[in-house]
Amino acid sequence: MTSASRPAKSASDLTSPVAGSGSENAGVAVPRGNMVDGVSAKARHPSQVSGNWDSTPRSDAGVPVPPIGAGDRGRLVEPRYRRRLDRGPNHSYRNSQGPWRGNAVMRIVSLACSNTEIVCALGCADLLVGVDDHSDFPEAVVGVLPKVGPDLQIDVDRVSALNPDLVLATLTVPGHEAVVERLERAGLPFIAPEPVSLADVYEDIREIASRLAPASPGVQARAERLITEMRTEFDPSSSEGLPDLGTADVRRPLILVQWWPKPVITPGRRSWATEVIEAAGGRALLGHEDHKSRPMTDLEVAEAAPDAVVLSWCGVHPDKYRPDVVLGNPSWQHLDFVTHRRVFCIGEPFLGRPGPRLVEGVRAMRQVTASLGARVRLA
Repeated sequence: MTSASRPAKSASDLTSPVAGSGSENAGVAVPRGNMVDGVSAKARHPSQVSGNWDSTPRSDAGVPVPPIGAGDRGRLVEPRYRRRLDRGPNHSYRNSQGPWRGNAVMRIVSLACSNTEIVCALGCADLLVGVDDHSDFPEAVVGVLPKVGPDLQIDVDRVSALNPDLVLATLTVPGHEAVVERLERAGLPFIAPEPVSLADVYEDIREIASRLAPASPGVQARAERLITEMRTEFDPSSSEGLPDLGTADVRRPLILVQWWPKPVITPGRRSWATEVIEAAGGRALLGHEDHKSRPMTDLEVAEAAPDAVVLSWCGVHPDKYRPDVVLGNPSWQHLDFVTHRRVFCIGEPFLGRPGPRLVEGVRAMRQVTASLGARVRLA
């Protein structure tokens, strides 16, 4: 997923029902360019917002793109040192020549929002010498760095000109394999993680920290502290204010997260977003299906009858999220989430990027599930 054009202020601002609110890495290809009609839905009733969606996820060439498939996670390749590549844990490829040994200052280029945010959360923002066009946080850091192009249109020559010691690529953006191949052909050292779970996110934080360690003493200890903080936030005991799910008359609310509205694309079991929903006391609509994400027909959504819908549209700024697209769907007018207006917005930076800001996503999701607590008691 590509990032939004500018960061959302906070997750708590993005969880009001029927309020316009708020991309990268959820395994969904999205249209490029102007993806909405330009009318902000923030703090406006859906009836005041005009325009219709007729977009299908497409590649840069305008060709419809199917949902991402399975694939191996965590392919890590450093072509500059490819005398021999050893297969490492978690189906990762790792450089067999050992850690970086160079100048005291390491030069890092990040090609994904999540990687940029991980580097900064580890206290290594000073090592960044370039980022992709969609990296938008922390604004004070990325605002002054050279840009090397948007996700699938990374300018590898520009990356090379920055003389990086390590490029942080990704395989969570559909189609980014072509970028990885270009990096390899250019002989640039890189890693390309493909996390699908929170455990994978933690391992990727450790992996990045280990690569930065020669130039940043103490970074691995900082990584462990960051992971501990994230684990604590995702602990179910952090869900204050939620109904007691251990009682016989309460069930977890069923949540439909929309990565994209038309067709609806939502995460499956192999998505960290499903774990975010579960940590917040909910159930992902397709959390029982063994895939990253897939499209759903309007009829499928109607038959599943989720308790609430959460908009987290990829590549669309939260100000331009459109609850009216959901509330006005003629196939869903009889469903409770429409009649009770249970449409919420959580910015994609907090749900769709596998990095430290997922903790804000789970906090926002807890607001959603807490508001539904009184409505999901069994008869």
